[in-house]
Amino acid sequence: MERRKAASSCWRGEPSTSSAVMPVIPLPLMLLAAFMMATCATGDDDLPNLALRQAVYASSVYLWDNTYLYPGYAVDGVTEYPSPLDASTLSLFHSNYSDPTPWISVDLGAVALVKRVVIINRCDCCPERLQNAELRIGNVSITRGINAAGGGDTRNITGDPLVWRQDADVGMCASKIIAFDTPKVGRWVTLQNKYPLLQISEIQVFGYYAASADQESHNALARFRSCVHSSCTCVDSSGTVYEQSPFLGACIHTCCIYVAVLPEKDSRVNACLGAPVCANVLPGTGYGTEASTITILTMQSSGDCCSACSVHPDCRYWVFRRCKNTCTLKRDEGAGPGFFMDARTVAGGVRPVALLGTRGSAPWYYNSFVDPSAQWIWSRGGASQSIPGAPTNPATTFSYVYRAASVMTAYIYVAADDYVWIYINGLQTGTSRLTRGLNDTSIPPVLVTLQKGPNLIQMRVQNSADLTTAGVIMSLQDSSGQVLVRSNASWVWSERAISVADTPPPVQCMQTLYSMAGNCTTNPTNLSFLYNGSMDVVYRVVYTYADGTRSPPSTLTMSLTQNRYHAPWVYVEFSSPITTLLAGGPPGKPRTGIMLQRSGISHSVIPLPSRATWYNNTFLDIVRLDIMEDYWDKSMIRGCQKVSNSSVKCIDSVVVGDSFVPPVSAWRWSGGSTAIAALAADTPSYSSLGSSAPALILNGAGGFNVKYSLLYEYSSGYRSLPAPNRLWAAHANRSRPSIFVAFYGALWLYENDSVVLQRYEEEWGLVDVDRIGGLQANGSSWLLFTDSLPPFFGP
Repeated sequence: MERRKAASSCWRGEPSTSSAVMPVIPLPLMLLAAFMMATCATGDDDLPNLALRQAVYASSVYLWDNTYLYPGYAVDGVTEYPSPLDASTLSLFHSNYSDPTPWISVDLGAVALVKRVVIINRCDCCPERLQNAELRIGNVSITRGINAAGGGDTRNITGDPLVWRQDADVGMCASKIIAFDTPKVGRWVTLQNKYPLLQISEIQVFGYYAASADQESHNALARFRSCVHSSCTCVDSSGTVYEQSPFLGACIHTCCIYVAVLPEKDSRVNACLGAPVCANVLPGTGYGTEASTITILTMQSSGDCCSACSVHPDCRYWVFRRCKNTCTLKRDEGAGPGFFMDARTVAGGVRPVALLGTRGSAPWYYNSFVDPSAQWIWSRGGASQSIPGAPTNPATTFSYVYRAASVMTAYIYVAADDYVWIYINGLQTGTSRLTRGLNDTSIPPVLVTLQKGPNLIQMRVQNSADLTTAGVIMSLQDSSGQVLVRSNASWVWSERAISVADTPPPVQCMQTLYSMAGNCTTNPTNLSFLYNGSMDVVYRVVYTYADGTRSPPSTLTMSLTQNRYHAPWVYVEFSSPITTLLAGGPPGKPRTGIMLQRSGISHSVIPLPSRATWYNNTFLDIVRLDIMEDYWDKSMIRGCQKVSNSSVKCIDSVVVGDSFVPPVSAWRWSGGSTAIAALAADTPSYSSLGSSAPALILNGAGGFNVKYSLLYEYSSGYRSLPAPNRLWAAHANRSRPSIFVAFYGALWLYENDSVVLQRYEEEWGLVDVDRIGGLQANGSSWLLFTDSLPPFFGP
């Protein structure tokens, strides 16, 4: 196929010639089959489970052995139990015995085309209790249990169409697969039992959200003209069903849905309710890096690219390059920067944003918000509901592209549950603020400057005060009060961080008594060693940030090998004053410290032990160098002295075998445990905590494969070595675990000291992901931490 001559709107940095031959990359057989099945057949493979970790409601909940068997257990992805974490925990939903016709209802978050529902029966007993069950799919919300006013929503269940009635027993832990030749349309999936108990391990709902399903159908018909006949359900964004309409020049019948309008319109499309195009589109942007790429295809339009992503089981985001007609499918993981400006491409997502209601909606009741038409939005439909057992809401970035006719000043009014950072074209505007816009709270607008042309507007929302409810509402207005952009269904969401780069610390030189690197302008004095011992180490310097991450390391490093001494004074000189360096940093990511790091081993014995430890080749934090006052701690043999405005020297007395490390006896997370066999008698095991044991859950998406360690951080800026034993944890598609750590004895720290949880990844090294202060940690024999950073979060 000859490549068409590049249009004048193509990026001028790319050479183009009409004589060049562009190779045709064939669609993978699986993708081709998925396209064809979606339009000409009734079977579906690799459909996403739309119910996974969604908001879910029940008519009643059973209390078993001090544990409520919440409906959230039916959408948590766990289909087998007892779990390896705790054999006493049943991962199932169980209604109360007093409930005569119990039900469980899943909110998919948006109108969907459902092709298959799978019900997995209870796995440990009593399969006969699933009797005469009925399944309904529709748009009538079912949320209020039998204890609500008027008996709740039990009487409203018949408002959603009946799609299946049980006519045979379902065995213990067996899966009942309910498939539909014609997709069932709706947002709410409700299973009701006509027996006084409902108990299931899991309910799974497979299909497409309405926008994605329609676009997939439209583009498949446009590309595969051999299809003789096809039909599908026509719905609009509210779920209203319409008659089928003819498709121009392809199959005899198809359907269309109005969702949004792309910059480039496909002239082949017959307008039904509007152009049937893909929702969640960001023209002039890209997404992620090569690490998140699944495959690259040849496509003719961004709509085709979005459709390819819709039918691929692992695809969450897509990037279409106009001048090359390439479509890159992206997974929701990897060291990607999220969405970013790129005039050559169009990018988007296939998971719609959830609408949680206008300004006065519960639980915020923010009736005084300036824009009555703006919507509270989030990535999950139940984010506004505080549902026991529901998954927590991780930090999320919402993106939108606004095209300005000229350079202009505008104002962003925003409220969030509960922290929000605003970025315009990748640069943060203003600072992070607690903007939980409850009731009539007055929140001043953020002044922003928009460039002529496309502007990437992003809101990074950190949900921390109440992890089970989340939302953000915004309105961008010009100086006259005219609304330019508001939060609604057009936004795209991602759990990737916004990439912010920094330069390494400008280290001029480093020096000890017996080693030196770089060119020092000052000749430091009294660079002695304090003790006999041995060392084989390398030093470097990094910036630290409030989110726990580190900058790229200094280009200058210093090696030190000693067979007689350890605990040296280390002198570090910078090319700029230390206060100037601390005042800098990339937009939206101010520097909070300058850290001396060390890899290798330092020991009090001679010769150096040959036994390797895990941190021999890992750069560990030793001490902050931004100490502007002399410091000395005789009891711990630690201290720093200011030499000049741009230089400092500190003692490195941190040695292997130091007793000042957290006495970790055991780790535990939702995927398992690394408990040490010989626990101290006064250290609780996780199971011995009984009903007081905190829930161990995974708070985010994206997958991870990391190692966790624990250390002390002192108010002086020094840090201890990590505890010798670590936790390795990995998960294919979830991340940000809560982590239980037990100790051999009670902890005792000064009130300004902290216990810090660190995460190690090959690409980024060590980052701080959580900390607990001395006042809270003192006297504790166990602590619960949460990994607060998204996966693959680097400098």
